[in-house]
Amino acid sequence: MRSISALLRALQHPDDEMRRFAVSDLCEHHQRTDPRVLQALSEQLLQDECEHVREVVAESLGKLGTIAVPLLITTLNDADSYVRGKAAQQLGELGDERAIAPLIQTLQDDHQDVRYKAVDALLELHSTQAIAAVIQFLQQHYLTSDSLYEGLIRKLLLLQPEPVVDLLLQALTTNPSDQVRQEAAKILAEVGDARAIQPLVTLFEHRMLNVNETAARALVQLGPMAIPALQDALAAESPWRVLWASYTLVQLGESEALATLLNLLHHSFWGIRQYAIANLTKLGDRRSVEPIIACLQDSHDKVQLQAVQALGALKDDRAIEPLLELAQSSPEPLWRSIIGVLSQFNHPRIAALMLTVVPHSEPVIRSYAILALKAGKSEQSLPLLINALEDPDWHVREAATQGLGDLGDSAAVRPLIQRFKQIAEYGRFQQTQETSENTTAALLKLGKPVVAPLIAVLKASTHDRIRARAILLLGQLQDRRAVPVLAKLLHPSEIETHYLHKAQQIAERATAATALGMIGDVSAIDPLIAASKDSEEEVVLRVAEALSQFQLPIVVETLIQILRKWNGWHFAYSGQPEAVQAIAQTLAQIGDQRAIEPLIKVLAWGYEYPCGLGMQEEADRTGGGSPNLTTGDVLAADQAIAATLTQLTGMTISDLLLGMVRDEAHPLRETAAIALGRVGDLTLVPVMDALQDEDAFVRRSAACALGMMYDERAVLPLTDALQEAEDEVVLQASESLRWLAVHHRHVLEAVPILCQLLTHSNWQIRAAAARALSQSPDEQSLIPLVTSLSDPHPTVRKSVVFALRYLGDERAIAPVQAQLNDEDLGVRLEAIRCLGEIGVSESVEPLTELLTNPEMKVRLGAVIALHQIGMASAVTALMTALQDESPPVQDMASWALKELGGRAELD
Repeated sequence: MRSISALLRALQHPDDEMRRFAVSDLCEHHQRTDPRVLQALSEQLLQDECEHVREVVAESLGKLGTIAVPLLITTLNDADSYVRGKAAQQLGELGDERAIAPLIQTLQDDHQDVRYKAVDALLELHSTQAIAAVIQFLQQHYLTSDSLYEGLIRKLLLLQPEPVVDLLLQALTTNPSDQVRQEAAKILAEVGDARAIQPLVTLFEHRMLNVNETAARALVQLGPMAIPALQDALAAESPWRVLWASYTLVQLGESEALATLLNLLHHSFWGIRQYAIANLTKLGDRRSVEPIIACLQDSHDKVQLQAVQALGALKDDRAIEPLLELAQSSPEPLWRSIIGVLSQFNHPRIAALMLTVVPHSEPVIRSYAILALKAGKSEQSLPLLINALEDPDWHVREAATQGLGDLGDSAAVRPLIQRFKQIAEYGRFQQTQETSENTTAALLKLGKPVVAPLIAVLKASTHDRIRARAILLLGQLQDRRAVPVLAKLLHPSEIETHYLHKAQQIAERATAATALGMIGDVSAIDPLIAASKDSEEEVVLRVAEALSQFQLPIVVETLIQILRKWNGWHFAYSGQPEAVQAIAQTLAQIGDQRAIEPLIKVLAWGYEYPCGLGMQEEADRTGGGSPNLTTGDVLAADQAIAATLTQLTGMTISDLLLGMVRDEAHPLRETAAIALGRVGDLTLVPVMDALQDEDAFVRRSAACALGMMYDERAVLPLTDALQEAEDEVVLQASESLRWLAVHHRHVLEAVPILCQLLTHSNWQIRAAAARALSQSPDEQSLIPLVTSLSDPHPTVRKSVVFALRYLGDERAIAPVQAQLNDEDLGVRLEAIRCLGEIGVSESVEPLTELLTNPEMKVRLGAVIALHQIGMASAVTALMTALQDESPPVQDMASWALKELGGRAELD
């Protein structure tokens, strides 16, 4: 980590992003107490021209604690509103009373977001003065503006409920904003204050429908105590009040109010009739169907339209004949709506009408007509639907596809398969939203007649997407006639698949295995067992899932062999953890005891590290890497294994695994010890208890498992384990605490004891303690770490320098520079990296001297470190490295100089 000096220098960098990163790093927890930090941030707020940098300063100041309060108060006057808002937010989080008066003053800010954040901050302070100021502010703004303050109102409600309720009641009647009125209605309904009932009833006469609906919902939420006022409203002169009161009463269980609502269907004003129909539709009471049918003859077209839409929503067959009759004489806009509604019913007369509508010029009308044809028995329906598959509008094509599936005529198979091939070949067909899902659903409805033609398509096609979707569809059809064809795909000859790339061949074998599992016919078992020996992991895992569908003893041996061949890491990181989950569940149902050993070994996968550069980088960053975190589908699979083992053994997973760990002669003892940490918190409490076991191996295993769980509840037990008498337990507890820190778990409680372990007699424990301290950098570890630089063991010294690099404290510079002469190359290289990252000018000279070192790795490391420091003196040194005898050193020096560019003047 860079030192404070390097970060202060970076605050002058010309790049805005570099300054922002420097501000964030300066506020890291182990640098907050340095007085230079506050001074530098103060100057940055005054001088930096970039508002984004000032925003980060304001946001980061809160990390410094209450010493930043005066500076944050000053920041409330920044020119940028976002910076002012951030300052107000930080003052609220710090909770210092010195901020009350400045925040109250900020309530007069010109910018609404700043005022909002100031109010929020004052509420966080919980001061009488602050709360009084907020109430006064809301009385001035909440009742007169259209600004929404719902979050603040809810917070204030918890602190001072009475004045807030009064404020909300006033807002219901006086605020000009519809949104504010709705907000007040919702909150009052949640509070359950009876004083809100009459103002809410008054809102029934509001001009906006959404306000009427919100008031109705609020009254329903208030419950029975609202009924008397609503019943009184039924006698009101205002028809709007009667309309919404009757609607609300029905929702409250007062069914006699339905008659009042139905009477409004005869009101003289068409708008009342229209909204009465709309509210009857929402209630969904079948007693309203006949009265709404009568409204089809209303004198106003909007009432007729509302009635048509209502009958479509209610879907009552009594509406069919009246709608058909109205369709014969209605004008075009109403006719379109009727056609749309009729298409939702299943009736021969509707289908007959739709035969005449299919040629309509509008695609939406054609699609309605096509959907309705499925109910007809006319010989014309099938040809019309088939022809509609070629309609220029994709909505019509989708409707025709659905209609053919619903019609169930086998004559639709071939045109639908042709459509299936077209869509599969082009993906999303012709740049529309049309996908194969609709066609697949239609073919599935047609069932068995689809199988033979689809097999013919599979045999004839060389297109990989067509083949893949045909294979899956055959699986979904679940017809045993497809088994021989699919089984042959598991072992194709080179001639049969020469047109497919290798990846496509693998994918096709895997898909065929999945399809055979879907079919579930026992004749597929032997081909699947043979395919379990496939050389490709993807195929084998799909075969495993397929075989898991057959809960028969014949599949057990093959499933166990798959478990033994492909360890848990493959199941997890193949993207197919569901395969092992399926295997586990099948073995549990069959109940074969042979599954116990391989299942436990699969659980232990998490301790196996795959090779690769990424893993090496992670190990370098964290002081040795850490076990993989078990989450999501992988955790679900591991817990399925745990459930299977419980079912097979009759023991909880913790009792089973701990029993094996406690048995010194058990062949799975080591494996069970690792598996303890792979099933989430299922074993947490028993494992914590196992830290007190008499057997040191059990205690070490428990410490390891707790680290692998990455649960913060393990920190204190592991900290206690650091004071163990047995070295192996202490060593594992140190490593587990490091793992927890790597995954952002808070382990600072362990820092004092880890510092003590730096003087332990066992060098491995000293090194592990230093690595653990590297992931929890804290000032109190500085002196113990510096003292340990004289450790007799090189691994310990290297680990200590590594920890000091993460600590980033400039006071460690001189001791680390001394390690540049260490007898061990690894220590020297780590010291170079440390000096580069801390990045102070005092390191330039000793690093420059290393440019003549006989070791190429040393010279290369020195070039990288000088680049990180990036000062003018470092640039001069890098110029000399261009003449180095080693090309890698020359190339790195050239790159470093280009990267530094004009930044040398920052020295």
